[in-house]
Amino acid sequence: MRRNDYPHTVIDACADPDAIALLERISASIEDFPLVICPDGTVLRALDENQVATQLGWLPEFDPAHVYDVAVVGAGSSPCAATARRYRSNSKTTRSCRRRRS
Repeated sequence: MRRNDYPHTVIDACADPDAIALLERISASIEDFPLVICPDGTVLRALDENQVATQLGWLPEFDPAHVYDVAVVGAGSSPCAATARRYRSNSKTTRSCRRRRS
């Protein structure tokens, strides 16, 4: 989340009294970690990066029955520019472009 500039807060589940109270309220156990509480209140337990990305809307949902003319995958300026060119030409184009932070 830091790499994508997504606002988030990391809490100390052992020392922060508010964090401890929150974990007790949601009945979290050690097996639930890593644990993410999303803006809509959804609690993701023992998650992986794909689950977080899906919940936050970072991963597009694709219709398996839909046929695309072009699929461009990449995070740099060239793949995104190629996608924009194809999009302007009215091709059925999907893209997966996201800005990466170092």
